[in-house]
Amino acid sequence: MAMAWLVVMTKPRQEAKAAAHLVEQSFEVYLPQTPKRDPLGRVVGEEPLFPGYCFCGVVKGQSIAGIRSTPGVLAPVRFGQQIAYLSAPAIARVQAAEAALRLSASARQLKPGDRVAIIEGPLAGLEGLASRVKADRIEVLMVLMGQPQRIKFASKQIVKR
Repeated sequence: MAMAWLVVMTKPRQEAKAAAHLVEQSFEVYLPQTPKRDPLGRVVGEEPLFPGYCFCGVVKGQSIAGIRSTPGVLAPVRFGQQIAYLSAPAIARVQAAEAALRLSASARQLKPGDRVAIIEGPLAGLEGLASRVKADRIEVLMVLMGQPQRIKFASKQIVKR
């Protein structure tokens, strides 16, 4: 029989716990993760791509009683009385998206010399080069009124181009 993926709702912030307990019961489990970033875009860990959910591989029609009573699990997702399943191709698309997020994680980290755009404040819409990058401040080299200027911005006011 073909495997289907059951969508499992977990208790808040207990996705990893639920996934580990499901694996202990010999279920195939998929918990998509995405890089967790600080305000400057540096990777500081991982977080669930779908907070509060994981996927559990089952053979359609298989008893899910063990899943319902697993620590960290609230319940399988249902639409009315119908349990929510995803096909293998749908899971493959989620895995491809997860892989793309992981690959782009290092590319998005801001470092000196990167081209940046100001997205907030009176200089919004202008661009420059990141000169100094700190946890809460970024110094940007910009040309204003024909002169190079170093201007400090809060990290939330800047995005990498």
